[in-house]
Amino acid sequence: MTVFTATTTAVCIFVSFIAVTVAWIRPSYPGWRGWAAGLLALTLGFLVTGWRTPELIGVAVAMGNGLIMLGAALFLQAFQRFAGEGPSRREYALTWGAWLTVTLLLYPLTIRWDVIEVRFGLIVGFLAVMTLRLASLLLRRMRLDPALRGVYGLNLLVLLTVDLLVVPRTQALMTGAFTSALTLDAENLMYYAGAVVLSIGGTAAFWLLHDDRRRQDMQRLNDELTSQLRLDALTGLLNRRGFYELFREWSERQQPGTLLVMDVNHFKALNDGFGHAAGDQFLVDLADVIRSVLVEGDLAARLGGDEFAVLLVGEGRADRSRRVREVTGNGEVRVLACSVSVGETDVSAGESLDVALRRADAGMYEQKGLSRRAGGG
Repeated sequence: MTVFTATTTAVCIFVSFIAVTVAWIRPSYPGWRGWAAGLLALTLGFLVTGWRTPELIGVAVAMGNGLIMLGAALFLQAFQRFAGEGPSRREYALTWGAWLTVTLLLYPLTIRWDVIEVRFGLIVGFLAVMTLRLASLLLRRMRLDPALRGVYGLNLLVLLTVDLLVVPRTQALMTGAFTSALTLDAENLMYYAGAVVLSIGGTAAFWLLHDDRRRQDMQRLNDELTSQLRLDALTGLLNRRGFYELFREWSERQQPGTLLVMDVNHFKALNDGFGHAAGDQFLVDLADVIRSVLVEGDLAARLGGDEFAVLLVGEGRADRSRRVREVTGNGEVRVLACSVSVGETDVSAGESLDVALRRADAGMYEQKGLSRRAGGG
């Protein structure tokens, strides 16, 4: 049992110190260092308490349980910070005030009076509050963050496993059935198994949580960058690149579609007469009215300058095409007296967008010519 205890102690301390070292030299999410410090404190507390002998009872009880409670508090607050639910000042003060009070009372309650019931009540009460709050936090995050549900659940499993493994020895101590920390029995073996699960399993579980969150954030950032590359900065519609990419994706789904190409009439005169700021505002307003007509699955883009394109898909395309013409050219929406010429063509799956754009352009330029001959805006 002595060899087993020494080996377990060495392994747990080594793992915990590695975790602390990595956390300190490679800081990451909030709570990362607090978690590592809590892991070290819990591991040391478990091991110090594990060496409970008549000669070391004061150190084992006071220091060991003080470290365990310290680690539990650090663990809770580390997970709170990691999840973005950091403790309030009042909660912070209550937690550390309770820890300091209980820790200071442990030594006299062990050496001077040896009131085991009061001692256990204080320790178990503090740890129960920390454990329940941590379990509640993990369950809540499993519900609120589905992408990390599995790893939050793994951390909860480690927490519950450690708690269950230390129950037999705790019961033996409370009932007076505990003999010696160096006795090879089920209570001691399960207790040290709890230390191993805490040190190695806890490290692995939190590291996986950290890594999964990092990958989730990287994927979100990548999605945002991809989205920005596809969007026109002024109007928020797709840009030319985005329109080509999403048109290709639509084409692979074998759906019927209608392509509209739009060009603002007399846009140069608008810029010259009212300034480029007014021209930009017109393009933004035009994008808004186009967007108001579209339904899910439709695409709208600013291809460049004052040229826009819309792909209408699915049922009701003819009605939406008519509505686009109304809001952009028949006076319902008229910004700074400008109208928009529209060209239209049907497109089929697999067709080249460049070919379809040329057909729609031809219709659009024909309408623009009619507008100029009529002297329209």
